[in-house]
Amino acid sequence: MRNLLYTCVVILCVVSLSAASTNPYSRVENAQRQPVMTNTDEMIQYQPATRQNLVLFVEDKAGTFGPPTQPDPLWDSVLTELVGDGNFGWFTTLEADSNGPSTAIMEQYELIIWNCYDYWWGAPDPAALTQTDQNNISDLLFSEGKCWLIGQDILWSGVPISWMDTHFHLQSANQDYNYGIPQANVHGLNEINCFSMTVISDYTSNPLYTDELVPDPTYAHAVLEDVDSNKVVGIFYPGQMDWQSAFWSIDLRDATFSYWPQVTGMVGGMLAAFGVTGINEVPSQDPVRTLQLNISPDPFVHMTKINFEVPAAAHVTLKIYNKAGQYVTTLMDSRQNAGLQSITWDRRDARGAEVPNGVYFVRLTCDNAAATANIVVAK
Repeated sequence: MRNLLYTCVVILCVVSLSAASTNPYSRVENAQRQPVMTNTDEMIQYQPATRQNLVLFVEDKAGTFGPPTQPDPLWDSVLTELVGDGNFGWFTTLEADSNGPSTAIMEQYELIIWNCYDYWWGAPDPAALTQTDQNNISDLLFSEGKCWLIGQDILWSGVPISWMDTHFHLQSANQDYNYGIPQANVHGLNEINCFSMTVISDYTSNPLYTDELVPDPTYAHAVLEDVDSNKVVGIFYPGQMDWQSAFWSIDLRDATFSYWPQVTGMVGGMLAAFGVTGINEVPSQDPVRTLQLNISPDPFVHMTKINFEVPAAAHVTLKIYNKAGQYVTTLMDSRQNAGLQSITWDRRDARGAEVPNGVYFVRLTCDNAAATANIVVAK
C-alpha cells in the first residue's frame, strides 16, 4: 500500500509543477540515485573535544542525507553557544555501512547526540543504526550513559521497535503520518515548554516523513509535538533506572537561522534535562590576567549594574545563563578599551521577555581570561 502511495505521489509531481518544486525527488526516485557504498577510513572522521568532554555529536550518514558541509553548521553553532567551543566533539560517517563511534569513545562524553538525519534506505542496505551501532549504544546506556537519538526514518530503515522500546522507551509509532510535507510547526513540551518553531526537511531533496511517537507511559514522556496534527514527535526518558535517553523523529532544521532563539532554547532545555550545563569553568592559561565581576544590587528586582575591569584593550563578551546552563541573553559583545566598564541588566532575555525569579550566571570573557559570578533575580 505504501509503495502504491509513493507511485501516486510521483505521478502527481509530474502533473503539478508546484508539487514537483516542493518535492523534487520521491523516495522511489532517491532509491535509484543511491551512490555506491564503501567503507574506508576516509568515510569516517572524528574530532575530539579539546577542553571538556561534554557532548559528542554524531553526524551519521551525513554524506548523502545530512547537510552539504560538515560539521553540521546549525548544530555546530548551537553547541558552540550552549556548551562552549572546545567542549564538544564530532564524529562523522559519510556512508550507509559506516559504523558510528565505539562505546569506548562515547563513554568519554557526558552526552551523545546521534543524528541520522533523513536516512531511510534500509534492507537490503544497513539500517540507520548498523548492528554494531545498536550494540555500542546498548553498551553505553547500560553503563549509565546518555543518548539523544534523532532521525525521521530510523524505524522505516529497519531499526527494531523492540530495540527502541528497550533503550528509548518507545512503545509504538505511527510511521509517516504527515507524508511528504516540506515543513512542520513544532512546539516544546515539559522540559522545553514555551518554545515553538517551523522546521524544514532534513534532506534538501526529500520532504518530511515524520513518525508519531507513543512513549511508554511508565518511563518516558513527550517533549515535542507537531502542533498542526497534535502528534508527538519527540520523547524523553529522564532516567528512573541507570541511563537517560531521548528519541526525536524530527530534527530542528533551520537553514536560515530564522528561529535561532527557539533552536537554542529547545536544545538548551534538553541539555539541562540531561544534566549538561555547558558553563563549567576552565582555568585561564594566563594566570596574570584575572577578571573580577562586581554586581550591585544582588539580589535585584528590576535592574542591576555589572561592573568589571578590562586589563587591556580586547574583545569582551558578557552573557547571562540560567541555573540550568541555558543561554539567556548577551549584554556585551564588542571590543573595549582598557579600564573600568559597567553595564546594566533589566532581567530581560534575548527576546525581550522578563526572566522568572531565580539564580543566574554572569559569564565574562576577555581574550583568554574569563570569570563567572552568580546573580539572583528576586520578586
